[in-house]
Amino acid sequence: MSSGFRETERSLRLRAGAKLNLALDIVGRRADGRHNIETVMQSVNLADDVEVTVRPGQGRISVQVGATRPGLVARVPEGEHNIAHKAASRFLAELQGGGGGRCGGCRIDVDVRIHKSIPTEAGLGGGSADAGAVLVALNRLAGEVMTRDRLRAVGERIGADVPFAIYALERETTGAAFARGVGEVIQPVPGLAGSWFVIAVPAFGLSTRDMYGLWDARFDGHIIGNGDRDAKRPCARALADAMIRGERIEHLCGLMTNDFHSLAAEQRPEIGRVARALMENGALCSLLTGSGSAVFGVFGSEGEATAASQSNELQRALSESRGAFPEQDPVTIVAAAAAPPAAIGSTGVQPGTSGRRLG
Repeated sequence: MSSGFRETERSLRLRAGAKLNLALDIVGRRADGRHNIETVMQSVNLADDVEVTVRPGQGRISVQVGATRPGLVARVPEGEHNIAHKAASRFLAELQGGGGGRCGGCRIDVDVRIHKSIPTEAGLGGGSADAGAVLVALNRLAGEVMTRDRLRAVGERIGADVPFAIYALERETTGAAFARGVGEVIQPVPGLAGSWFVIAVPAFGLSTRDMYGLWDARFDGHIIGNGDRDAKRPCARALADAMIRGERIEHLCGLMTNDFHSLAAEQRPEIGRVARALMENGALCSLLTGSGSAVFGVFGSEGEATAASQSNELQRALSESRGAFPEQDPVTIVAAAAAPPAAIGSTGVQPGTSGRRLG
Protein backbone atom coordinates (compact mmCIF):
# COMPACT_ATOMS: atom_id res chain seq x y z
CA MET A 1 0.00 0.00 0.00
CA SER A 2 1.01 3.65 -0.24
CA SER A 3 3.32 5.16 2.34
CA GLY A 4 1.79 5.08 5.80
CA PHE A 5 -1.16 2.79 4.95
CA ARG A 6 -1.34 -0.79 6.19
CA GLU A 7 -2.30 -3.91 4.29
CA THR A 8 -5.74 -4.01 5.89
CA GLU A 9 -9.08 -2.35 5.28
CA ARG A 10 -9.70 0.41 7.78
CA SER A 11 -12.31 3.13 8.20
CA LEU A 12 -12.74 6.37 10.07
CA ARG A 13 -15.92 8.38 10.48
CA LEU A 14 -15.88 12.11 11.26
CA ARG A 15 -18.46 14.83 11.74
CA ALA A 16 -17.74 17.66 9.31
CA GLY A 17 -19.21 20.82 10.80
CA ALA A 18 -20.83 23.82 9.13
CA LYS A 19 -19.57 27.35 9.67
CA LEU A 20 -21.08 30.82 9.69
CA ASN A 21 -19.20 33.90 8.53
CA LEU A 22 -19.86 36.36 11.33
CA ALA A 23 -18.03 39.00 9.27
CA LEU A 24 -16.59 38.90 5.77
CA ASP A 25 -14.53 41.67 4.18
CA ILE A 26 -13.27 41.38 0.59
CA VAL A 27 -10.05 43.35 0.62
CA GLY A 28 -8.96 42.95 -3.00
CA ARG A 29 -8.24 40.68 -5.93
CA ARG A 30 -4.86 39.03 -6.38
CA ALA A 31 -2.81 38.73 -9.55
CA ASP A 32 -3.85 35.06 -9.83
CA GLY A 33 -7.53 36.06 -9.85
CA ARG A 34 -8.27 34.83 -6.35
CA HIS A 35 -9.56 37.22 -3.71
CA ASN A 36 -8.01 38.23 -0.43
CA ILE A 37 -10.50 38.31 2.40
CA GLU A 38 -10.69 38.88 6.11
CA THR A 39 -13.37 36.91 7.89
CA VAL A 40 -14.48 35.57 11.25
CA MET A 41 -15.87 32.04 11.07
CA GLN A 42 -17.90 30.31 13.75
CA SER A 43 -18.56 26.56 13.91
CA VAL A 44 -22.13 25.48 14.63
CA ASN A 45 -23.56 22.13 15.67
CA LEU A 46 -24.80 21.26 12.19
CA ALA A 47 -22.65 18.63 10.49
CA ASP A 48 -22.32 16.08 7.71
CA ASP A 49 -21.19 12.56 8.58
CA VAL A 50 -18.16 11.54 6.51
CA GLU A 51 -16.84 7.97 6.50
CA VAL A 52 -13.55 7.21 4.77
CA THR A 53 -12.45 3.63 4.07
CA VAL A 54 -9.06 2.60 2.67
CA ARG A 55 -8.17 -0.86 1.39
CA PRO A 56 -5.52 -2.45 -0.84
CA GLY A 57 -6.30 -1.59 -4.44
CA GLN A 58 -5.30 0.30 -7.57
CA GLY A 59 -5.83 3.95 -6.61
CA ARG A 60 -9.56 4.10 -7.28
CA ILE A 61 -11.60 6.74 -5.46
CA SER A 62 -15.36 6.55 -5.03
CA VAL A 63 -17.69 9.05 -3.37
CA GLN A 64 -21.28 8.27 -2.38
CA VAL A 65 -23.57 11.01 -1.10
CA GLY A 66 -26.87 10.67 0.73
CA ALA A 67 -28.88 13.14 2.76
CA THR A 68 -31.46 13.62 5.46
CA ARG A 69 -33.58 15.47 2.87
CA PRO A 70 -33.47 14.67 -0.88
CA GLY A 71 -33.08 18.32 -1.85
CA LEU A 72 -29.78 18.55 -0.02
CA VAL A 73 -27.96 16.50 -2.66
CA ALA A 74 -29.62 17.99 -5.74
CA ARG A 75 -26.75 20.41 -6.34
CA VAL A 76 -23.87 18.20 -5.13
CA PRO A 77 -21.35 17.52 -7.96
CA GLU A 78 -20.69 13.87 -8.76
CA GLY A 79 -17.54 11.89 -9.49
CA GLU A 80 -14.24 13.69 -9.90
CA HIS A 81 -16.00 17.05 -9.67
CA ASN A 82 -17.00 16.40 -6.06
CA ILE A 83 -14.75 18.30 -3.67
CA ALA A 84 -14.39 15.22 -1.44
CA HIS A 85 -13.08 13.28 -4.45
CA LYS A 86 -10.62 16.11 -5.16
CA ALA A 87 -9.45 16.00 -1.54
CA ALA A 88 -8.73 12.26 -1.67
CA SER A 89 -6.97 12.60 -5.03
CA ARG A 90 -4.82 15.49 -3.79
CA PHE A 91 -3.86 13.62 -0.64
CA LEU A 92 -2.76 10.50 -2.51
CA ALA A 93 -0.89 12.58 -5.10
CA GLU A 94 0.89 14.44 -2.31
CA LEU A 95 2.02 11.14 -0.79
CA GLN A 96 3.38 10.08 -4.16
CA GLY A 97 5.28 13.34 -4.48
CA GLY A 98 3.24 14.70 -7.38
CA GLY A 99 1.27 17.23 -5.37
CA GLY A 100 -0.98 18.25 -8.22
CA GLY A 101 -3.51 15.75 -9.43
CA ARG A 102 -3.84 12.05 -9.92
CA CYS A 103 -2.01 9.37 -7.99
CA GLY A 104 -0.41 7.22 -10.66
CA GLY A 105 1.28 4.65 -8.42
CA CYS A 106 -1.19 4.41 -5.55
CA ARG A 107 -1.89 0.92 -4.27
CA ILE A 108 -4.96 1.73 -2.20
CA ASP A 109 -8.58 2.37 -2.98
CA VAL A 110 -10.49 5.07 -1.12
CA ASP A 111 -14.23 4.95 -0.52
CA VAL A 112 -15.94 8.07 0.84
CA ARG A 113 -19.52 8.00 2.12
CA ILE A 114 -21.13 11.32 2.99
CA HIS A 115 -24.45 11.73 4.73
CA LYS A 116 -25.33 15.37 4.29
CA SER A 117 -27.18 17.58 6.72
CA ILE A 118 -25.54 20.85 5.59
CA PRO A 119 -27.39 22.55 2.70
CA THR A 120 -25.36 23.17 -0.46
CA GLU A 121 -24.63 26.49 -2.19
CA ALA A 122 -25.65 28.22 1.01
CA GLY A 123 -22.39 29.72 2.31
CA LEU A 124 -22.25 27.20 5.17
CA GLY A 125 -19.02 25.54 4.05
CA GLY A 126 -20.48 22.05 3.75
CA GLY A 127 -18.37 20.98 0.78
CA SER A 128 -15.21 22.38 2.35
CA ALA A 129 -16.04 20.62 5.62
CA ASP A 130 -16.42 17.32 3.76
CA ALA A 131 -13.09 17.86 1.97
CA GLY A 132 -11.38 18.72 5.25
CA ALA A 133 -12.80 15.58 6.84
CA VAL A 134 -11.47 13.43 3.99
CA LEU A 135 -7.98 14.93 4.37
CA VAL A 136 -7.94 14.54 8.15
CA ALA A 137 -9.29 10.98 7.97
CA LEU A 138 -6.78 9.87 5.35
CA ASN A 139 -3.93 11.43 7.30
CA ARG A 140 -4.96 9.61 10.48
CA LEU A 141 -5.48 6.33 8.65
CA ALA A 142 -2.00 6.72 7.17
CA GLY A 143 -0.46 7.29 10.60
CA GLU A 144 -0.22 11.11 10.53
CA VAL A 145 2.23 11.08 7.62
CA MET A 146 1.61 14.78 6.99
CA THR A 147 2.16 17.58 9.45
CA ARG A 148 -0.84 19.77 10.13
CA ASP A 149 0.75 22.66 8.26
CA ARG A 150 1.31 20.48 5.21
CA LEU A 151 -2.22 19.09 5.41
CA ARG A 152 -3.70 22.58 5.58
CA ALA A 153 -1.55 23.62 2.60
CA VAL A 154 -3.07 20.75 0.63
CA GLY A 155 -6.51 21.86 1.78
CA GLU A 156 -5.93 25.47 0.73
CA ARG A 157 -5.32 24.32 -2.85
CA ILE A 158 -8.73 22.63 -2.81
CA GLY A 159 -10.83 25.45 -1.36
CA ALA A 160 -10.54 28.60 0.72
CA ASP A 161 -12.64 27.27 3.62
CA VAL A 162 -10.88 23.89 3.84
CA PRO A 163 -8.06 25.05 6.17
CA PHE A 164 -10.63 26.22 8.75
CA ALA A 165 -12.43 22.88 8.46
CA ILE A 166 -9.13 21.12 9.16
CA TYR A 167 -8.43 23.41 12.11
CA ALA A 168 -11.83 22.59 13.57
CA LEU A 169 -11.45 18.85 13.07
CA GLU A 170 -7.99 18.90 14.62
CA ARG A 171 -9.41 20.74 17.66
CA GLU A 172 -7.13 23.71 17.20
CA THR A 173 -9.86 26.33 17.59
CA THR A 174 -12.38 27.16 20.27
CA GLY A 175 -15.05 27.01 17.58
CA ALA A 176 -14.21 30.33 15.90
CA ALA A 177 -11.30 31.86 14.01
CA PHE A 178 -10.16 34.98 12.20
CA ALA A 179 -8.93 34.12 8.71
CA ARG A 180 -7.20 36.20 6.07
CA GLY A 181 -5.43 35.78 2.76
CA VAL A 182 -7.68 33.50 0.74
CA GLY A 183 -8.70 31.90 4.02
CA GLU A 184 -5.51 29.99 4.73
CA VAL A 185 -4.00 32.26 7.41
CA ILE A 186 -5.95 31.41 10.56
CA GLN A 187 -5.92 32.71 14.11
CA PRO A 188 -8.32 31.02 16.54
CA VAL A 189 -10.49 33.39 18.60
CA PRO A 190 -12.99 32.69 21.39
CA GLY A 191 -16.26 31.37 19.99
CA LEU A 192 -19.75 32.64 20.75
CA ALA A 193 -20.49 30.04 23.41
CA GLY A 194 -24.09 30.23 24.56
CA SER A 195 -25.36 31.90 21.38
CA TRP A 196 -28.02 30.38 19.17
CA PHE A 197 -28.62 30.87 15.47
CA VAL A 198 -31.53 30.54 13.11
CA ILE A 199 -30.13 29.57 9.71
CA ALA A 200 -32.65 30.27 6.96
CA VAL A 201 -31.82 28.67 3.61
CA PRO A 202 -33.91 29.78 0.59
CA ALA A 203 -34.94 27.34 -2.12
CA PHE A 204 -32.24 28.70 -4.43
CA GLY A 205 -28.49 28.46 -4.07
CA LEU A 206 -25.82 31.00 -4.92
CA SER A 207 -22.53 30.08 -6.57
CA THR A 208 -19.40 31.44 -4.89
CA ARG A 209 -17.76 31.83 -8.30
CA ASP A 210 -20.74 33.82 -9.60
CA MET A 211 -20.84 36.06 -6.54
CA TYR A 212 -17.16 36.91 -6.84
CA GLY A 213 -17.80 37.60 -10.53
CA LEU A 214 -20.49 40.10 -9.56
CA TRP A 215 -18.12 41.70 -7.07
CA ASP A 216 -15.41 42.01 -9.71
CA ALA A 217 -17.83 43.51 -12.22
CA ARG A 218 -19.05 46.04 -9.67
CA PHE A 219 -15.78 47.08 -8.11
CA ASP A 220 -13.09 45.95 -10.59
CA GLY A 221 -10.91 44.59 -7.79
CA HIS A 222 -10.78 47.80 -5.78
CA ILE A 223 -10.77 47.70 -2.00
CA ILE A 224 -14.32 48.36 -0.87
CA GLY A 225 -16.34 48.42 2.28
CA ASN A 226 -19.74 46.90 2.99
CA GLY A 227 -21.12 47.05 -0.53
CA ASP A 228 -20.03 50.58 -1.49
CA ARG A 229 -16.85 52.50 -2.24
CA ASP A 230 -16.51 54.03 1.20
CA ALA A 231 -13.16 53.76 2.96
CA LYS A 232 -12.65 50.23 4.19
CA ARG A 233 -13.77 49.59 7.74
CA PRO A 234 -11.89 46.54 9.06
CA CYS A 235 -15.06 44.90 10.38
CA ALA A 236 -13.80 41.31 10.56
CA ARG A 237 -10.59 42.36 12.27
CA ALA A 238 -12.50 44.58 14.70
CA LEU A 239 -14.94 41.76 15.44
CA ALA A 240 -12.11 39.31 16.12
CA ASP A 241 -10.48 41.78 18.51
CA ALA A 242 -13.80 42.31 20.31
CA MET A 243 -14.30 38.55 20.65
CA ILE A 244 -10.82 38.24 22.13
CA ARG A 245 -11.69 40.98 24.63
CA GLY A 246 -14.86 39.10 25.60
CA GLU A 247 -17.30 41.85 24.57
CA ARG A 248 -21.03 41.26 25.00
CA ILE A 249 -22.94 39.71 22.12
CA GLU A 250 -24.90 42.94 21.56
CA HIS A 251 -21.63 44.77 20.86
CA LEU A 252 -20.34 41.97 18.66
CA CYS A 253 -23.48 42.05 16.54
CA GLY A 254 -22.77 45.68 15.70
CA LEU A 255 -19.53 44.56 14.02
CA MET A 256 -21.02 41.76 11.93
CA THR A 257 -21.07 42.68 8.23
CA ASN A 258 -20.66 40.82 4.94
CA ASP A 259 -19.52 42.46 1.70
CA PHE A 260 -21.62 39.96 -0.27
CA HIS A 261 -24.87 40.77 1.54
CA SER A 262 -26.04 43.75 -0.51
CA LEU A 263 -24.90 42.17 -3.80
CA ALA A 264 -26.81 38.98 -3.02
CA ALA A 265 -29.92 40.92 -1.98
CA GLU A 266 -29.84 42.82 -5.27
CA GLN A 267 -29.79 39.53 -7.16
CA ARG A 268 -32.38 37.84 -4.95
CA PRO A 269 -34.59 40.28 -2.98
CA GLU A 270 -35.84 37.34 -0.91
CA ILE A 271 -32.54 37.50 0.98
CA GLY A 272 -33.33 40.97 2.29
CA ARG A 273 -36.84 39.89 3.24
CA VAL A 274 -35.52 36.88 5.16
CA ALA A 275 -33.02 39.07 7.03
CA ARG A 276 -35.77 41.55 7.97
CA ALA A 277 -38.07 38.76 9.13
CA LEU A 278 -35.37 37.49 11.48
CA MET A 279 -34.86 40.97 12.93
CA GLU A 280 -38.61 41.45 13.37
CA ASN A 281 -38.68 38.25 15.41
CA GLY A 282 -36.00 39.10 17.92
CA ALA A 283 -32.65 38.54 16.22
CA LEU A 284 -29.83 40.66 17.62
CA CYS A 285 -28.52 40.86 14.05
CA SER A 286 -29.04 39.02 10.77
CA LEU A 287 -26.63 38.53 7.92
CA LEU A 288 -25.76 36.52 4.84
CA THR A 289 -23.15 33.84 5.52
CA GLY A 290 -20.33 33.40 3.02
CA SER A 291 -21.53 34.18 -0.49
CA GLY A 292 -25.02 32.92 0.39
CA SER A 293 -27.72 31.98 -0.02
CA ALA A 294 -28.26 31.22 3.69
CA VAL A 295 -29.06 34.05 6.09
CA PHE A 296 -28.56 33.67 9.83
CA GLY A 297 -29.91 35.49 12.84
CA VAL A 298 -28.22 35.60 16.24
CA PHE A 299 -30.30 34.91 19.36
CA GLY A 300 -29.62 34.79 23.07
CA SER A 301 -31.43 31.52 23.79
CA GLU A 302 -32.67 28.34 22.16
CA GLY A 303 -36.26 29.28 22.94
CA GLU A 304 -35.99 32.64 21.21
CA ALA A 305 -34.34 31.04 18.19
CA THR A 306 -36.96 28.30 17.94
CA ALA A 307 -39.82 30.79 18.14
CA ALA A 308 -38.29 32.95 15.41
CA SER A 309 -37.69 29.93 13.17
CA GLN A 310 -41.40 29.11 13.32
CA SER A 311 -42.65 32.67 12.83
CA ASN A 312 -45.13 33.42 10.06
CA GLU A 313 -42.97 36.29 8.80
CA LEU A 314 -39.92 34.10 8.28
CA GLN A 315 -41.83 31.23 6.73
CA ARG A 316 -43.59 33.64 4.37
CA ALA A 317 -40.29 35.20 3.30
CA LEU A 318 -38.75 31.78 2.67
CA SER A 319 -41.78 30.50 0.77
CA GLU A 320 -41.36 33.35 -1.71
CA SER A 321 -38.00 31.87 -2.69
CA ARG A 322 -39.70 28.83 -4.20
CA GLY A 323 -41.12 30.80 -7.14
CA ALA A 324 -38.57 29.69 -9.73
CA PHE A 325 -37.48 26.59 -7.79
CA PRO A 326 -40.65 24.60 -7.03
CA GLU A 327 -38.68 21.36 -6.73
CA GLN A 328 -36.60 22.74 -3.86
CA ASP A 329 -37.82 23.34 -0.32
CA PRO A 330 -36.43 26.16 1.80
CA VAL A 331 -34.88 25.02 5.07
CA THR A 332 -34.90 26.54 8.54
CA ILE A 333 -32.32 25.26 11.04
CA VAL A 334 -31.87 26.16 14.70
CA ALA A 335 -28.23 25.67 15.67
CA ALA A 336 -25.93 26.46 18.57
CA ALA A 337 -22.43 27.84 18.52
CA ALA A 338 -20.31 24.71 18.64
CA ALA A 339 -16.92 23.59 19.73
CA PRO A 340 -14.99 21.72 17.02
CA PRO A 341 -16.58 18.38 16.04
CA ALA A 342 -14.87 15.14 17.02
CA ALA A 343 -14.45 11.75 15.41
CA ILE A 344 -17.54 9.62 16.03
CA GLY A 345 -16.31 6.20 15.07
CA SER A 346 -13.58 4.13 13.49
CA THR A 347 -12.59 0.59 12.68
CA GLY A 348 -8.98 -0.50 12.76
CA VAL A 349 -7.59 2.81 14.00
CA GLN A 350 -8.26 5.12 16.90
CA PRO A 351 -8.90 8.74 15.90
CA GLY A 352 -6.44 11.26 17.28
CA THR A 353 -7.82 13.50 19.99
CA SER A 354 -4.89 15.70 20.82
CA GLY A 355 -4.40 19.17 19.43
CA ARG A 356 -2.80 22.38 20.52
CA ARG A 357 -4.96 25.42 21.08
CA LEU A 358 -3.71 28.68 19.71
CA GLY A 359 -4.42 31.90 21.54
